[in-house]
Amino acid sequence: MSLDVKTLKAKFVNGKSYNIDEIITLAYRDLQLRTIKGHNSTIQTQCINYLKQQFEKIIQQSLSDADFEIEHNRICKGFLNIINSHSSIVKQNYGKAQKVVNIIFKFLVAYGKWNNEDQCHMPVDSFVLRWLYGKDTYNGTSWSNISAEEYVQIQKDILDRIKNPISVGAKVNIAVRNRAEADYYVWYITKVEKNYKDTKNAIKKLADVIDKDDVECVKKEKVEQIIVELEKLKTRVQDLWYN
Repeated sequence: MSLDVKTLKAKFVNGKSYNIDEIITLAYRDLQLRTIKGHNSTIQTQCINYLKQQFEKIIQQSLSDADFEIEHNRICKGFLNIINSHSSIVKQNYGKAQKVVNIIFKFLVAYGKWNNEDQCHMPVDSFVLRWLYGKDTYNGTSWSNISAEEYVQIQKDILDRIKNPISVGAKVNIAVRNRAEADYYVWYITKVEKNYKDTKNAIKKLADVIDKDDVECVKKEKVEQIIVELEKLKTRVQDLWYN
């Protein structure tokens, strides 16, 4: 398989047709909702409706680079204002807002709905921070808790990094034109290499189960357990070959 941007975009959308409602819902779920104390379905509906309204408006526009930055920040802050306006919510930071906004833009780029890829930011998460700085945090702060000012600096650091060909995991000398392209490589290669580690661990676990007591393996419930684990392995292994 050729590891090029076109292929990576196709993998990201996973054969699904363009649907702005599904895109926004998927991006919202990527916020790890279980970590947002006080979150509920009412808050989710309000946030998703806000994001849909903003993105349906913005995809109709052609923005200058400066205006894009203004709009990007405005949407992020508007999202935070809504979610933090609820007394049940433990205050959320800019890191959460940028993640959902950037994931939506990532989908729009993949579907060809936002043509100026050079404007798009890289969604900041622990994988990106590790790729960029070699650790899961920015100056000791997790991605979800970074401030707007910290976020701006991270994006500047990403722009500096991609001036030259990048390396991601075992892949080296990857030439990218912008942050959007870099993100597809970081996302996919990190995912594949994590799957590889998970696969090795799962195989070891299965081997331990089988070797521990061969007689136990013939029991129906144990066979069913192994089949389930093998199906998980099948899904992971399908993504391992990216050369």
